Amino acid sequence: GHKLREQLRASRQSAVLVVPQGPVNAADGDFGKLMLKGGLSRLLEEVREVLETAKADSALGKASVRGSKGVGRVVVSGHSGGYRPAAAAVRHGGVDVREVYLFDALYGDVDAFEKFALADKSHKLISYYVGGVPREKSLKLADKLANEGVLVKRETGDKRLTREELVKGRACFLAWKASHATATYEEQALRDC
Repeated sequence: GHKLREQLRASRQSAVLVVPQGPVNAADGDFGKLMLKGGLSRLLEEVREVLETAKADSALGKASVRGSKGVGRVVVSGHSGGYRPAAAAVRHGGVDVREVYLFDALYGDVDAFEKFALADKSHKLISYYVGGVPREKSLKLADKLANEGVLVKRETGDKRLTREELVKGRACFLAWKASHATATYEEQALRDC
């Protein structure tokens, strides 16, 4: 429903898309084992094991991961309450996460994303917000990071970031016109990341 496969294909990136389903229609945003220390590492190892089976290898053809030397560049994203497992991933997921994309999701754990952005100059943080709490927290985080010397790119009013600005910025804060429910796909957000 969020057109993630289509957006990944349109981005022309060589990547494996892993989409763990969190709680649905629940007040709790707990993603189970993914929230535990080393949870992301264990999940990616399971994915790798499946992708290395003969059946998957045959189905993937040229895209086979057989013979690869481990997990490549890891990007974590989250929509809405997905900020919780994204924060757990950068805090203690057991994997070197390089980029984080939040789709109208900066409701909490702001300190985890701030530390992530400040920890390494190769880290990239992108926060799309529609309004409300994610907007408020995104704008505050943008100011904090800018004050710490991080290259922050932000959209203001009708000024949209160019593709080049999005690529070069270490922390990008984007004001979108989509609704909360359509934040991941209405404006092709994942494709652009």
